[in-house]
Amino acid sequence: MNKILILAVVSLSTGCASHQGPISEAYGTAFVANNNAMIVDARPAEGAPKGDGAVIAAAIQRYRTDKVKEPNAGQFKPGDETSGNGK
Repeated sequence: MNKILILAVVSLSTGCASHQGPISEAYGTAFVANNNAMIVDARPAEGAPKGDGAVIAAAIQRYRTDKVKEPNAGQFKPGDETSGNGK
């Protein structure tokens, strides 16, 4: 019984070996870069947008009453899509 206990302790303690070498300075940078790529910064790049909300309120009202402005000439129109292969 004691031999089994000693054998179990010795075999399990080999998993406790630690890394004795120096750790690279770049350790963990891929994890940080991936997190930074996935997290959206809520602050605008140029600072806070200008305006007092009146333009947005008018746009919301037009949307609710189905009186949305038509797009300007030269902008995207339905049917202008390509098949994705350049044709």
